[in-house]
Amino acid sequence: PIDFYAIYLSGGFPREAWPQVWLAVSGLCLVAYLFTALRIQAQFFGYLVGIAAGSLLCAVMKVTGVHTDWWSAAVSVLALVGALLADRLIFAPAPWKVLGRPLWHVAMAAVTAIMPLTLAWYATGRAESQ
Repeated sequence: PIDFYAIYLSGGFPREAWPQVWLAVSGLCLVAYLFTALRIQAQFFGYLVGIAAGSLLCAVMKVTGVHTDWWSAAVSVLALVGALLADRLIFAPAPWKVLGRPLWHVAMAAVTAIMPLTLAWYATGRAESQ
C-alpha cells in the first residue's frame, strides 16, 4: 500500500478519493500477499498478509464512516481472530501452514501496540477531537 500512497501524495489520485483508494489498494495487496505467501511458501509474506488485513479493516471502517473510537477495538478483534486462526494454521497441511507463525506474531504485536497507543490517545485528550 505504501507505493500507492506515494502515488496519491504526488497527485496521482484525487484527494477526496483517498478512502476508496485505500480500500481498493488494501484489498489488492491482501490478495497479492496471500497468493505470494502460499505460492512460494515464504513466511515473510505471511507477515504482510496480517498487516494488509489490518489495513483493509481500517479502510473499510473509514469508507463506512465508523468513528475512530471503534478502530482500536476492531483491530483488537482482528488480532484475536488472527491468533485463533494462526493456532489452527500451525498444524494445517501445506500450503496454509506457512501462515501460522507470521499471523501469530502479527496478532501479538498488534495487541502489544494497540493497548498503550489507545491508552495514550485517550489520556492526552486527543480522542475527543476526532
